[in-house]
Amino acid sequence: MGSWTVNEGREKKSSLRGGVASLKGCVWIPLILMLSLNMPRALAWGNGGYSEDPSNLDYGTHDWIAEHALDWLPGHEKEYIEENLAVYLYATELPDNNQAADGIGDTRNHHVYFYSNGDLQDDVAAVRAQEEYELALGFLMDRDYVNAAKHAGIMVHYIADMAVFGHVMGSDTDWGSEEHHSSYEGYVGRRTESYDDDWSDYLVYDEALELMDAYEACIGLATDTTFDLVGELDCAWMDLNYDWSDPEFKERSVESINLAVNYVADVIHTLYMNSGVTVQVYIIKISVEQEDGDIVEGAMVTSTSQPPGQPPLDGTTGPGGLVTFYDVVEGGYVFRINKSGYAEEVAPATVTTGYVAEITITLQEETTPGGIPGFPVQSVLLGLMIAAFLLRMIKLRKDPRN
Repeated sequence: MGSWTVNEGREKKSSLRGGVASLKGCVWIPLILMLSLNMPRALAWGNGGYSEDPSNLDYGTHDWIAEHALDWLPGHEKEYIEENLAVYLYATELPDNNQAADGIGDTRNHHVYFYSNGDLQDDVAAVRAQEEYELALGFLMDRDYVNAAKHAGIMVHYIADMAVFGHVMGSDTDWGSEEHHSSYEGYVGRRTESYDDDWSDYLVYDEALELMDAYEACIGLATDTTFDLVGELDCAWMDLNYDWSDPEFKERSVESINLAVNYVADVIHTLYMNSGVTVQVYIIKISVEQEDGDIVEGAMVTSTSQPPGQPPLDGTTGPGGLVTFYDVVEGGYVFRINKSGYAEEVAPATVTTGYVAEITITLQEETTPGGIPGFPVQSVLLGLMIAAFLLRMIKLRKDPRN
């Protein structure tokens, strides 16, 4: 089990805030939690119900978080889950469900509490998440991919719950009991009833897959939900100011669930990396920068030539000036890189066995007055000179005196 620091949490949160902060007016997703009448409020994101047939899922927020986390993983790292996707998603119901034969129903263990001074008070959900992580890892190492996917799904439930302020508040905490737990999850749930539901368009990848076990992810997410690592909208503020028409409240909610998806992606990535499963993978990493070394974000990178059997590649450089193509075909490529205000560049890349192709492209800024974006100034001047010459020749031919 790795260690967690608040600074690491701030770095991860900061890498996401720029993208998420612009999501004004987005609609969010409620989750419906099943709560026993004689139990404390320890509900979780909604499951969409309890599926009678695992192959015909009742889709809910847990499924939505679990499935979207796969979007940011290389194909070889998630293949065992995608081949058992129904099992993986069905398993996200089990921590709440005590009715199914393989149900767990330990709703008392879905919280992480901190004292107001930052000290950890109760880490029970993180412990449960780690237990399921270890089970998934063991099955993955044994190449039992069905059970690996199942326990990964169970693990996701405990991690994702930490994005809900109701799971970090309680009568025995410095924050007190919350009042809007169920209504919050309900609102979000109605917007995550399918993979392509309302909030899917607002997810932002933090551009990095970090090595992080389930305990670290659970504690890290709970820390941010409790304290708001780069702001002042802590769990108590969220409960007191519950109002979906308030852009500040809504954006804070978007940040939390988006952070949850990124954390889950990190943990599933770590599962694969620690499993010892080896797959021959070819990767191309392209960095784009200016002449002074500053990164260029938003540059379009497109392959104009690729090996047989490889579809054309295209992508856009992220905040780090980097775009990565995973699971590509071995062989030679040619890429075109362009962005408005810079001269277009063309660069080759070759991927061979056991080799990750890493290239850096330097774009030249077009700063000379009169230049046209995408065209060198010299080309523009030459074109004007040719046009003037042709007009002169036409005029001479029309004038009989010449």
